[in-house]
Amino acid sequence: VSLYVKNSGPTLDHMIDVAKEMGVDSKVYTYDNTENGWTIVHVNMDYEKIKAGNNIYDCLDLTNYPRHPGTKTWPATVQFMGQYSAEEVQGVAAHSVLKYVQQACLDKAVKDYGTTLYYGTSAKVLLKDDSGRVTGVIAEDVDGKKIQYNVKKGVVVCGGDYAGNAEMSWALLTEYMERFEREGGLQKDFKSGMGGRDGSAVKLLCWAGGMVEPAPRGTMLLGGGINGPWGSNSMLWLNNDGKRYCNEGNVTGAATATARQKAGDGYLVTDKNFMKSICAGGIEHAAPNGGRPQYYQDLIDDMAAIPTGKSEPTQIRGCFVAERMGAAVYKADTLDQLADLMGVPAESKQTWLDSIAHYNELCAAGADTDFGKDPSAMVPVLEAPFYGCKGNLGNNATTPMMVTMSGVMTDLNLNVTDVEHNPIPGLYAAGNCLGGRYGTGYSTPCAGNSIGMAVTHGRLAGQFVVDNEK
Repeated sequence: VSLYVKNSGPTLDHMIDVAKEMGVDSKVYTYDNTENGWTIVHVNMDYEKIKAGNNIYDCLDLTNYPRHPGTKTWPATVQFMGQYSAEEVQGVAAHSVLKYVQQACLDKAVKDYGTTLYYGTSAKVLLKDDSGRVTGVIAEDVDGKKIQYNVKKGVVVCGGDYAGNAEMSWALLTEYMERFEREGGLQKDFKSGMGGRDGSAVKLLCWAGGMVEPAPRGTMLLGGGINGPWGSNSMLWLNNDGKRYCNEGNVTGAATATARQKAGDGYLVTDKNFMKSICAGGIEHAAPNGGRPQYYQDLIDDMAAIPTGKSEPTQIRGCFVAERMGAAVYKADTLDQLADLMGVPAESKQTWLDSIAHYNELCAAGADTDFGKDPSAMVPVLEAPFYGCKGNLGNNATTPMMVTMSGVMTDLNLNVTDVEHNPIPGLYAAGNCLGGRYGTGYSTPCAGNSIGMAVTHGRLAGQFVVDNEK
């Protein structure tokens, strides 16, 4: 993590220099947070300016770090998001323009260094000499032909994770495996629905003497409890019994608290001042995306347009991470009406209303003596219209999402180490087969952080090979 924090800025600068040199469209590398921009910088928002009626574009604030709720993070978060969309967009990073920068880097390697790229060729085993140094790799092409590649200095393995391998995921993601098994899940189904990434890179590294980082090991779960169009935020959450159950400001840690609730519906409750909670939220992956201001103007417009008292929720546009997934929102004139619209059980309704009243008392007192949420995120639920979102609570069966976030151990030169923590000469790792980057989940301010780490660590690994291997 420290290597990434210290070197991600210079790496981004290098990528942009390469993009310029190789003739990439300038919109790809020009920071522009307006709806016309392709590449954005994440920022905070000033609620007082919003409340005063200022345009959302005037309410951005880069100065008020660190943010109090949530986990420790850093403000430098850039995304190659692509064009703004006024409509919902399904699919992860559907409009991303990062591919143009990636291609430019490959083109420069071929142009300046005579690099040969071998597509459709899979590494099968690493080669070592009698001293234990890694000297090459045996690979197989699409026709089944075996090819031996010898190296002068070393091998950098950037072969991805193991989310597509149910057996490896079951063996290594022990905390999530237990949750899945408790719900009746089977090993064969414990894998990412996105396919690919079969863990072969991690196996290669282990067969060469490396070791997987110790448990707990993470996968790309975003944390959070009850989502809305703004993602998981520090708004009030109530369980199916009508009771508050955690510090909603710690979005990353709230996932475990949510999993430990009795199975059933959960309820997010907010009011006309929903933007105040959004502005007070921590900078976390499942929290709102502050880099696309137009998303928030869209949100304000969509929330205002929701019919009051409608028995079915209204689907509106989302405004968190890089996607524009929709979310269902209820709207009511009173909290009593909101409870009925959301289907709060009759036997829990009074507790539900009392919990909101108690929460408002804590907000007025300026101290969350129940769960310790930071005062800056204690926003009362007092003014109509009232809004609500529903989510699932309990130990729901959770398979690895997208990618796993654990890999093999290395030293600070990204040199893979053996079971006794000694570096293996000539063997390096980067990307999602590298360990030591995350805890049990994907705690990061913005979508694409694992890509940012892969780019940064990959560049560093190449530099370390050149500098350290003779």
